Amino acid sequence: MDIQLQFDFYSLFGLVAIGHGIFLLIFIASKYYKSISYRLLSLILFVLLFEIIHDFFVNTKLILYVPHILSTGNFFSYCIGPLIFLYILSLTRSSFKLKHLHLLHFIPFVLYNLFNLSKYLQTAQQKLFFLNYYYSSLESDPRYFFEARGIVNILKGFMRYDIHKIIYVAIAFYFFLAYKKKILDEYSNIEKTNVRWMKSILYGYLIIWLLIPVERFAGFFDVDIILINNLSSLILPLHIYFISFITFSQQNSSKLILKNKLSSESDNNELQSIIEQSNTVFIKEKLYLNPDLTLTILAKKIGVREHALSMAINKILQINFFDYVNKQRVLEAQKLLKDPKKKQYTIEHIGTLSGFSSKATFYRAFVKHTGKTPGQFSKSLS
Repeated sequence: MDIQLQFDFYSLFGLVAIGHGIFLLIFIASKYYKSISYRLLSLILFVLLFEIIHDFFVNTKLILYVPHILSTGNFFSYCIGPLIFLYILSLTRSSFKLKHLHLLHFIPFVLYNLFNLSKYLQTAQQKLFFLNYYYSSLESDPRYFFEARGIVNILKGFMRYDIHKIIYVAIAFYFFLAYKKKILDEYSNIEKTNVRWMKSILYGYLIIWLLIPVERFAGFFDVDIILINNLSSLILPLHIYFISFITFSQQNSSKLILKNKLSSESDNNELQSIIEQSNTVFIKEKLYLNPDLTLTILAKKIGVREHALSMAINKILQINFFDYVNKQRVLEAQKLLKDPKKKQYTIEHIGTLSGFSSKATFYRAFVKHTGKTPGQFSKSLS
Protein backbone atom coordinates (compact mmCIF):
# COMPACT_ATOMS: atom_id res chain seq x y z
CA MET A 1 0.00 0.00 0.00
CA ASP A 2 1.53 3.27 -1.20
CA ILE A 3 0.81 5.89 1.48
CA GLN A 4 2.03 9.47 1.24
CA LEU A 5 2.30 10.69 4.82
CA GLN A 6 1.54 14.34 5.61
CA PHE A 7 3.80 16.18 8.03
CA ASP A 8 3.52 19.95 8.41
CA PHE A 9 3.91 22.56 11.15
CA TYR A 10 0.58 21.63 12.76
CA SER A 11 1.44 17.92 12.84
CA LEU A 12 4.84 18.67 14.38
CA PHE A 13 3.17 20.95 16.93
CA GLY A 14 0.91 18.04 17.89
CA LEU A 15 3.86 15.63 18.04
CA VAL A 16 5.79 17.95 20.38
CA ALA A 17 2.65 18.28 22.54
CA ILE A 18 2.40 14.47 22.74
CA GLY A 19 6.01 14.20 23.91
CA HIS A 20 5.52 17.05 26.36
CA GLY A 21 2.29 15.49 27.63
CA ILE A 22 3.85 12.05 28.22
CA PHE A 23 6.72 13.65 30.15
CA LEU A 24 4.25 15.73 32.19
CA LEU A 25 2.07 12.68 32.92
CA ILE A 26 5.08 10.74 34.25
CA PHE A 27 6.19 13.79 36.27
CA ILE A 28 2.77 14.26 37.92
CA ALA A 29 2.19 10.53 38.50
CA SER A 30 5.60 10.02 40.13
CA LYS A 31 5.83 13.21 42.21
CA TYR A 32 2.26 13.92 43.29
CA TYR A 33 0.62 10.47 43.27
CA LYS A 34 -0.74 10.92 46.83
CA SER A 35 -2.72 14.07 45.99
CA ILE A 36 -6.33 13.53 44.83
CA SER A 37 -6.33 16.77 42.82
CA TYR A 38 -3.13 15.76 41.00
CA ARG A 39 -4.52 12.28 40.31
CA LEU A 40 -7.54 13.89 38.67
CA LEU A 41 -5.25 16.26 36.76
CA SER A 42 -3.22 13.30 35.47
CA LEU A 43 -6.45 11.60 34.30
CA ILE A 44 -7.43 14.77 32.43
CA LEU A 45 -3.99 14.77 30.83
CA PHE A 46 -4.29 11.08 29.85
CA VAL A 47 -7.66 11.67 28.15
CA LEU A 48 -6.32 14.65 26.21
CA LEU A 49 -3.23 12.70 25.14
CA PHE A 50 -5.46 9.88 23.90
CA GLU A 51 -7.41 12.31 21.68
CA ILE A 52 -4.29 14.14 20.45
CA ILE A 53 -2.55 10.89 19.45
CA HIS A 54 -5.66 9.82 17.52
CA ASP A 55 -5.87 13.19 15.73
CA PHE A 56 -2.14 13.06 14.97
CA PHE A 57 -2.55 9.66 13.29
CA VAL A 58 -5.52 10.95 11.25
CA ASN A 59 -3.88 14.23 10.18
CA THR A 60 -0.61 12.56 9.10
CA LYS A 61 -2.38 9.54 7.50
CA LEU A 62 -0.48 7.18 9.82
CA ILE A 63 -3.90 5.80 10.71
CA LEU A 64 -3.91 4.01 7.34
CA TYR A 65 -1.32 1.65 8.85
CA VAL A 66 -3.47 1.03 11.96
CA PRO A 67 -7.08 1.56 10.80
CA HIS A 68 -8.48 -0.25 13.85
CA ILE A 69 -8.00 2.89 15.99
CA LEU A 70 -10.43 4.88 13.81
CA SER A 71 -13.38 6.28 15.83
CA THR A 72 -11.57 5.82 19.15
CA GLY A 73 -10.65 9.53 19.29
CA ASN A 74 -13.96 10.33 20.97
CA PHE A 75 -13.82 7.32 23.30
CA PHE A 76 -13.22 9.52 26.39
CA SER A 77 -15.24 12.56 25.22
CA TYR A 78 -17.72 12.19 28.06
CA CYS A 79 -14.98 11.90 30.69
CA ILE A 80 -13.23 15.24 30.35
CA GLY A 81 -16.12 17.40 31.67
CA PRO A 82 -16.73 15.34 34.85
CA LEU A 83 -12.98 15.08 35.49
CA ILE A 84 -12.54 18.86 35.38
CA PHE A 85 -15.59 19.31 37.63
CA LEU A 86 -14.19 16.83 40.19
CA TYR A 87 -10.75 18.45 39.90
CA ILE A 88 -12.15 21.89 40.81
CA LEU A 89 -14.20 20.28 43.59
CA SER A 90 -11.04 18.70 45.04
CA LEU A 91 -9.37 22.13 45.12
CA THR A 92 -12.28 23.99 46.72
CA ARG A 93 -13.11 21.42 49.41
CA SER A 94 -10.37 20.55 51.87
CA SER A 95 -12.10 17.33 52.97
CA PHE A 96 -12.86 16.16 49.42
CA LYS A 97 -12.68 12.41 48.80
CA LEU A 98 -13.58 10.39 45.73
CA LYS A 99 -16.74 8.36 46.36
CA HIS A 100 -18.64 5.68 44.49
CA LEU A 101 -21.41 8.26 43.96
CA HIS A 102 -19.05 10.23 41.71
CA LEU A 103 -19.15 7.36 39.21
CA LEU A 104 -22.65 8.52 38.25
CA HIS A 105 -21.01 11.38 36.34
CA PHE A 106 -19.53 8.80 33.97
CA ILE A 107 -22.79 7.08 32.99
CA PRO A 108 -22.94 9.11 29.71
CA PHE A 109 -19.41 7.85 28.94
CA VAL A 110 -20.53 4.21 29.32
CA LEU A 111 -23.76 4.72 27.34
CA TYR A 112 -21.99 6.56 24.51
CA ASN A 113 -19.42 3.80 24.04
CA LEU A 114 -22.03 1.05 24.20
CA PHE A 115 -23.98 2.91 21.51
CA ASN A 116 -20.84 3.18 19.33
CA LEU A 117 -19.61 -0.36 19.93
CA SER A 118 -20.51 -1.39 16.38
CA LYS A 119 -18.21 1.34 15.00
CA TYR A 120 -15.30 0.13 17.09
CA LEU A 121 -15.86 -3.47 15.92
CA GLN A 122 -15.84 -2.68 12.20
CA THR A 123 -13.26 -4.59 10.18
CA ALA A 124 -9.99 -3.01 9.03
CA GLN A 125 -11.25 -3.12 5.41
CA GLN A 126 -14.40 -1.18 6.31
CA LYS A 127 -12.40 1.48 8.14
CA LEU A 128 -9.83 1.74 5.32
CA PHE A 129 -12.63 2.24 2.81
CA PHE A 130 -14.00 5.15 4.83
CA LEU A 131 -10.52 6.68 5.37
CA ASN A 132 -9.61 6.59 1.67
CA TYR A 133 -12.99 8.13 0.83
CA TYR A 134 -12.44 10.79 3.53
CA TYR A 135 -8.95 11.78 2.34
CA SER A 136 -9.86 11.86 -1.37
CA SER A 137 -12.99 13.95 -0.70
CA LEU A 138 -11.07 16.36 1.52
CA GLU A 139 -8.39 16.88 -1.13
CA SER A 140 -10.90 17.51 -3.92
CA ASP A 141 -13.24 19.77 -1.92
CA PRO A 142 -12.47 20.82 1.69
CA ARG A 143 -16.13 21.85 2.15
CA TYR A 144 -17.47 18.47 1.07
CA PHE A 145 -18.04 17.03 4.53
CA PHE A 146 -19.71 20.20 5.77
CA GLU A 147 -22.15 20.15 2.87
CA ALA A 148 -22.66 16.37 2.94
CA ARG A 149 -23.44 16.26 6.65
CA GLY A 150 -25.57 19.41 6.69
CA ILE A 151 -25.94 21.97 9.45
CA VAL A 152 -28.49 19.84 11.36
CA ASN A 153 -26.09 16.90 11.74
CA ILE A 154 -23.21 19.20 12.67
CA LEU A 155 -25.43 20.86 15.27
CA LYS A 156 -26.24 17.39 16.62
CA GLY A 157 -22.51 16.68 16.83
CA PHE A 158 -21.99 19.88 18.79
CA MET A 159 -24.82 18.98 21.19
CA ARG A 160 -23.50 15.43 21.52
CA TYR A 161 -19.83 16.17 22.22
CA ASP A 162 -19.22 19.80 23.13
CA ILE A 163 -22.24 21.01 25.10
CA HIS A 164 -21.62 18.26 27.67
CA LYS A 165 -18.15 19.67 28.40
CA ILE A 166 -19.35 23.28 28.52
CA ILE A 167 -22.15 22.37 30.97
CA TYR A 168 -19.66 20.72 33.32
CA VAL A 169 -17.33 23.72 33.20
CA ALA A 170 -20.34 25.94 33.98
CA ILE A 171 -21.18 23.74 37.01
CA ALA A 172 -17.54 23.90 38.11
CA PHE A 173 -17.76 27.70 37.80
CA TYR A 174 -20.78 27.69 40.12
CA PHE A 175 -18.90 25.78 42.84
CA PHE A 176 -15.81 27.92 42.34
CA LEU A 177 -17.75 31.20 42.68
CA ALA A 178 -19.46 29.92 45.85
CA TYR A 179 -16.03 29.03 47.26
CA LYS A 180 -14.59 32.39 46.23
CA LYS A 181 -17.45 34.32 47.83
CA LYS A 182 -17.08 32.36 51.06
CA ILE A 183 -13.35 32.78 51.65
CA LEU A 184 -11.95 35.66 49.57
CA ASP A 185 -12.24 38.21 52.38
CA GLU A 186 -11.19 35.81 55.11
CA TYR A 187 -8.46 33.52 53.85
CA SER A 188 -4.75 34.23 53.59
CA ASN A 189 -3.01 35.72 50.56
CA ILE A 190 -1.74 32.30 49.51
CA GLU A 191 -5.31 31.01 49.30
CA LYS A 192 -6.32 34.13 47.37
CA THR A 193 -3.55 33.26 44.89
CA ASN A 194 -5.08 29.78 44.53
CA VAL A 195 -8.45 31.41 43.81
CA ARG A 196 -6.88 33.45 41.00
CA TRP A 197 -5.26 30.51 39.25
CA MET A 198 -8.36 28.31 39.66
CA LYS A 199 -10.26 31.04 37.84
CA SER A 200 -7.64 30.99 35.09
CA ILE A 201 -8.09 27.20 34.75
CA LEU A 202 -11.83 27.52 34.17
CA TYR A 203 -11.59 30.51 31.84
CA GLY A 204 -8.83 28.78 29.91
CA TYR A 205 -10.83 25.60 29.34
CA LEU A 206 -13.99 27.53 28.50
CA ILE A 207 -12.19 29.61 25.85
CA ILE A 208 -10.53 26.54 24.33
CA TRP A 209 -13.81 24.62 24.12
CA LEU A 210 -15.71 27.58 22.68
CA LEU A 211 -13.22 27.54 19.78
CA ILE A 212 -14.40 24.04 18.81
CA PRO A 213 -17.91 25.14 17.65
CA VAL A 214 -16.22 27.80 15.49
CA GLU A 215 -14.38 25.03 13.66
CA ARG A 216 -17.49 22.84 13.40
CA PHE A 217 -19.62 25.52 11.69
CA ALA A 218 -16.88 27.29 9.71
CA GLY A 219 -17.72 25.38 6.51
CA PHE A 220 -21.03 27.19 6.18
CA PHE A 221 -19.35 30.59 5.93
CA ASP A 222 -17.03 32.19 3.42
CA VAL A 223 -13.78 31.40 5.25
CA ASP A 224 -10.60 29.47 4.49
CA ILE A 225 -11.53 25.91 5.53
CA ILE A 226 -7.95 24.63 5.37
CA LEU A 227 -6.82 27.41 7.72
CA ILE A 228 -9.70 26.72 10.12
CA ASN A 229 -8.92 22.98 10.12
CA ASN A 230 -5.25 23.68 10.80
CA LEU A 231 -6.06 26.07 13.64
CA SER A 232 -8.50 23.56 15.14
CA SER A 233 -5.70 20.99 15.21
CA LEU A 234 -3.91 23.29 17.69
CA ILE A 235 -6.76 23.25 20.23
CA LEU A 236 -6.02 19.92 21.95
CA PRO A 237 -2.22 20.44 22.05
CA LEU A 238 -2.93 23.81 23.69
CA HIS A 239 -4.73 21.86 26.43
CA ILE A 240 -1.47 20.05 27.17
CA TYR A 241 0.52 23.26 27.51
CA PHE A 242 -2.27 24.73 29.62
CA ILE A 243 -2.10 21.78 32.04
CA SER A 244 1.67 22.26 32.17
CA PHE A 245 1.08 25.88 33.17
CA ILE A 246 -1.40 24.78 35.87
CA THR A 247 0.99 22.16 37.26
CA PHE A 248 3.96 24.48 37.57
CA SER A 249 1.78 27.31 38.89
CA GLN A 250 0.78 25.00 41.74
CA GLN A 251 4.41 24.04 42.25
CA ASN A 252 5.42 27.72 42.42
CA SER A 253 2.66 28.28 44.98
CA SER A 254 4.15 25.47 47.09
CA LYS A 255 7.60 27.05 46.77
CA LEU A 256 6.13 30.36 47.95
CA ILE A 257 4.80 28.67 51.09
CA LEU A 258 8.17 26.99 51.68
CA LYS A 259 9.96 30.30 51.20
CA ASN A 260 7.69 31.93 53.77
CA LYS A 261 8.49 29.15 56.25
CA LEU A 262 12.20 29.77 55.83
CA SER A 263 12.04 33.53 56.46
CA SER A 264 14.28 35.20 59.04
CA GLU A 265 13.86 34.97 62.81
CA SER A 266 13.21 38.72 63.06
CA ASP A 267 10.26 38.38 60.70
CA ASN A 268 8.93 35.51 62.82
CA ASN A 269 9.19 37.67 65.95
CA GLU A 270 7.27 40.46 64.22
CA LEU A 271 4.55 38.07 63.10
CA GLN A 272 4.37 36.54 66.58
CA SER A 273 3.89 40.04 67.99
CA ILE A 274 0.98 40.64 65.60
CA ILE A 275 -0.67 37.40 66.76
CA GLU A 276 -0.30 38.45 70.40
CA GLN A 277 -1.85 41.85 69.61
CA SER A 278 -4.66 40.19 67.71
CA ASN A 279 -5.39 37.65 70.44
CA THR A 280 -5.52 40.35 73.10
CA VAL A 281 -8.06 42.49 71.24
CA PHE A 282 -9.86 39.61 69.54
CA ILE A 283 -10.56 37.67 72.76
CA LYS A 284 -10.81 40.55 75.23
CA GLU A 285 -13.40 42.44 73.17
CA LYS A 286 -15.01 39.22 71.88
CA LEU A 287 -14.85 40.40 68.28
CA TYR A 288 -15.56 36.83 67.14
CA LEU A 289 -19.19 37.29 68.26
CA ASN A 290 -19.68 39.61 65.28
CA PRO A 291 -20.98 37.33 62.46
CA ASP A 292 -19.79 39.89 59.88
CA LEU A 293 -16.21 40.00 61.16
CA THR A 294 -13.63 40.09 58.34
CA LEU A 295 -9.87 40.23 58.05
CA THR A 296 -10.14 43.93 57.16
CA ILE A 297 -12.14 44.78 60.30
CA LEU A 298 -9.75 42.93 62.63
CA ALA A 299 -6.65 44.42 60.96
CA LYS A 300 -8.01 47.96 61.41
CA LYS A 301 -8.94 47.20 65.02
CA ILE A 302 -5.37 46.22 65.98
CA GLY A 303 -3.72 48.77 63.68
CA VAL A 304 -1.83 46.52 61.23
CA ARG A 305 -2.00 45.91 57.48
CA GLU A 306 -4.29 43.13 56.20
CA HIS A 307 -1.35 41.43 54.48
CA ALA A 308 0.67 41.34 57.72
CA LEU A 309 -2.22 39.92 59.76
CA SER A 310 -3.02 37.35 57.08
CA MET A 311 0.63 36.24 56.93
CA ALA A 312 0.87 36.04 60.74
CA ILE A 313 -2.23 33.84 61.08
CA ASN A 314 -1.20 31.63 58.19
CA LYS A 315 2.43 31.24 59.21
CA ILE A 316 2.47 31.34 63.01
CA LEU A 317 -0.83 29.55 63.70
CA GLN A 318 -0.77 27.42 60.51
CA ILE A 319 -4.46 28.12 59.88
CA ASN A 320 -6.50 30.58 57.84
CA PHE A 321 -8.53 33.52 59.13
CA PHE A 322 -11.79 31.60 58.75
CA ASP A 323 -10.61 28.83 61.12
CA TYR A 324 -8.97 31.37 63.44
CA VAL A 325 -12.34 33.03 64.08
CA ASN A 326 -14.45 29.87 64.11
CA LYS A 327 -12.18 28.13 66.61
CA GLN A 328 -12.92 30.87 69.14
CA ARG A 329 -16.62 30.79 68.30
CA VAL A 330 -16.69 27.03 68.95
CA LEU A 331 -15.02 27.59 72.35
CA GLU A 332 -17.72 30.16 73.11
CA ALA A 333 -20.43 27.68 72.06
CA GLN A 334 -18.94 24.98 74.30
CA LYS A 335 -18.99 27.42 77.22
CA LEU A 336 -22.67 28.23 76.58
CA LEU A 337 -23.60 24.54 76.25
CA LYS A 338 -21.98 23.85 79.63
CA ASP A 339 -23.85 26.72 81.30
CA PRO A 340 -26.90 25.35 83.23
CA LYS A 341 -28.64 28.70 82.77
CA LYS A 342 -28.60 28.19 78.98
CA LYS A 343 -30.17 24.71 79.00
CA GLN A 344 -33.44 26.04 77.57
CA TYR A 345 -31.66 27.52 74.52
CA THR A 346 -31.86 25.68 71.21
CA ILE A 347 -28.68 24.53 69.45
CA GLU A 348 -29.32 27.06 66.67
CA HIS A 349 -29.65 29.90 69.19
CA ILE A 350 -26.38 28.85 70.85
CA GLY A 351 -24.71 29.09 67.44
CA THR A 352 -26.12 32.58 66.87
CA LEU A 353 -24.96 33.74 70.32
CA SER A 354 -21.48 32.39 69.50
CA GLY A 355 -21.19 34.51 66.35
CA PHE A 356 -22.19 32.03 63.64
CA SER A 357 -24.37 33.39 60.85
CA SER A 358 -26.08 30.07 60.04
CA LYS A 359 -26.84 26.69 61.58
CA ALA A 360 -24.98 24.84 58.80
CA THR A 361 -21.78 26.86 59.33
CA PHE A 362 -22.05 26.32 63.09
CA TYR A 363 -22.37 22.54 62.73
CA ARG A 364 -19.49 22.26 60.23
CA ALA A 365 -17.14 24.33 62.39
CA PHE A 366 -18.13 22.54 65.61
CA VAL A 367 -17.51 19.09 64.12
CA LYS A 368 -14.22 20.24 62.59
CA HIS A 369 -12.83 21.55 65.90
CA THR A 370 -14.32 19.01 68.35
CA GLY A 371 -15.08 15.89 66.33
CA LYS A 372 -18.68 15.99 67.61
CA THR A 373 -21.90 17.73 66.64
CA PRO A 374 -23.23 20.33 69.12
CA GLY A 375 -25.99 17.88 70.10
CA GLN A 376 -23.52 15.06 70.76
CA PHE A 377 -21.33 17.40 72.81
CA SER A 378 -24.35 18.52 74.85
CA LYS A 379 -25.40 14.92 75.57
CA SER A 380 -21.86 14.00 76.66
CA LEU A 381 -22.13 16.61 79.45
CA SER A 382 -25.08 14.91 81.14
